[in-house]
Amino acid sequence: MLRVIRFFLLLLAANLGAEEKTFLNEPAVPGTLSYELLYKRRYHEWMAAAYADRSIAISSNYLKFTEMPEFKAIVQMGEGILPYLVQDIRDRVDGFYYLHYAIIEIKGWAARELVDYVGSDYPQKALSRLAAEDKDIKEILERRRINKK
Repeated sequence: MLRVIRFFLLLLAANLGAEEKTFLNEPAVPGTLSYELLYKRRYHEWMAAAYADRSIAISSNYLKFTEMPEFKAIVQMGEGILPYLVQDIRDRVDGFYYLHYAIIEIKGWAARELVDYVGSDYPQKALSRLAAEDKDIKEILERRRINKK
């Protein structure tokens, strides 16, 4: 089963679509389609690498996921990827539970600071704190709430 998952994740990570290929030569600037596609590619590379290593794939230790070079490449993209992280956490994509650690690292927060935020899980706490600090993120979250109704 893991081989099948690994195969599809590697295929997804390596197989860029026609729309992505169009933007490969554009500079990856925050707010552009090429930047979003770069984030998506790095996200899929991270998930493929995580599932390729059985010790990581079956682990509940967040450090195994967040200390990977592929995860660090996501974090290095900086604040420009916050809207994409927010969307992926809200949509609960594969690995979403670990994506809030990217927000924590990008914003320079200490994970223990999220304990004071009301909520049932840390990803939601990270989104709540981010929305409290960033009106654009708050608008994204409110817009998604309205669209779900």
